[in-house]
Amino acid sequence: MPKLTDEVLRRLTDPALDVIRQARQVAGDLNHPYARPEHLMLGLLLQPTSVAAEVLRASGVTPEAYRTQIIERTGDGHAGEADNTPLSPRTQRVLEMALGMEPSIQAVGTEHLLVCMIRQGGEAIAILQELGVDVRQIRHGLESMIYATRR
Repeated sequence: MPKLTDEVLRRLTDPALDVIRQARQVAGDLNHPYARPEHLMLGLLLQPTSVAAEVLRASGVTPEAYRTQIIERTGDGHAGEADNTPLSPRTQRVLEMALGMEPSIQAVGTEHLLVCMIRQGGEAIAILQELGVDVRQIRHGLESMIYATRR
């Protein structure tokens, strides 16, 4: 599993780094022990401008609706230590997958994180589906875009 080393951080775009910070903040705010993929998804939705955020918002998902689903499924606790909330193994796996998608390039962005979360499945994707999102369509569209830029 990738640690957030300087080498890993250098490969992530600024919006992708912001997503990780947001995920940790949200998990801490909800007093959850780990920043899980659903926190990472909410971090994507909270981005003002990023490829993944635009795709998700175009699908009709709002940060408020997604956050409500997290709380309904896992509860809302008291504020925790957001800056120190560790990434869960599943979230670390998303990062590992995203870094592996584009080993030849330096910029791993929010679109890579979203594709890898969809590939991984789990609670983060179940929430999207419950909110009416066609995750297959999003995955295929993003993968086409990502791989088209490789040529």
